[in-house]
Amino acid sequence: MPLTASDILVLPYDTQFSIAGVQYARDSLHYTHNRMHLKKVDRLRKIVAGVAFEMAVRRWLENESVPYQRLGATPFTEVDKFDLAIGGRRCDLKSHLIYNRFKIASLHKDPSWALEAQALIPEDQFESKRMEENDLYIFGFVTGLEARHSSETEKALAKNLPAFLVYTPPALWLNGHEWKPLGEIALKTNEAEPITVEVGGQGADRSAIHERVRLLPRTRTTVSHEYYSILYCAVPRIPRGDIGLRSSTLNQTHLIAPSDWGNIWIYGQRVYVCGWMNKSDFRVASHKLAAGSPVKQYTHTSTANRAMPIRDLRQMSELVEIAKRHIMTQRD
Repeated sequence: MPLTASDILVLPYDTQFSIAGVQYARDSLHYTHNRMHLKKVDRLRKIVAGVAFEMAVRRWLENESVPYQRLGATPFTEVDKFDLAIGGRRCDLKSHLIYNRFKIASLHKDPSWALEAQALIPEDQFESKRMEENDLYIFGFVTGLEARHSSETEKALAKNLPAFLVYTPPALWLNGHEWKPLGEIALKTNEAEPITVEVGGQGADRSAIHERVRLLPRTRTTVSHEYYSILYCAVPRIPRGDIGLRSSTLNQTHLIAPSDWGNIWIYGQRVYVCGWMNKSDFRVASHKLAAGSPVKQYTHTSTANRAMPIRDLRQMSELVEIAKRHIMTQRD
């Protein structure tokens, strides 16, 4: 039986979702795959939205007293694994960020808007051995605004809203060819006011390290950790001038202009958990969708996908019953 609007879970968005998403995106930066061919900042926003969706689903499962395991707490140095295990089966959470204001308003007014959208799985992921045929996909949407331009970030900051502005240095700073210390790392700003910069990267064992340094105007400041790579710099506001990043090993000063910073914060509003399906059934019910195809939630897709209508998924209430029966079976 096709889904109806009443089958869709409409969950509140918690600011903690964005906080956790930003932290995850920051720490996993060097190991995230850019299969969507997005710019790094756009890709990081997508990661933030994905973490928000997972946290909302987990909170709902807890409220429904459905036990689950976290299998996808991906360490900094590993590629993505599975998100959750429910009812003895691994689950991969597939969410889409709805950031267009008109589409957000349409979905908020009537959740049935989502029923005509597509449940999408990138084709390379679907054809991999990552998921077994009996494993599950859970699909849904996150509605929220992005600050893609500096003017939008300025408006958000003027309203005392949070922001996380990131810059990712060129590949040279990743130190991929020869793993050695970058030497003394120093920063300097030419703006008139102090600013705090967060520097993140990797140590000798490739573990994540990061720290915050306060830069005084036109004053050279060195960091305290020994970095083998610099993955990102982050600031709480848009700098009014360039910030210089220097490595003694590279013998190079790299200038970061005010326009180089990108805000990855998601100003989330709601989370919609639509439905689920196992991989085997999805294989039968879905069709191939070429890259660049229009879908309701996006102007066009970035990659080739397997796709099927959201309305043809299975109800989340059914998954709850399956999970609870599994627990009862284990107890017996």
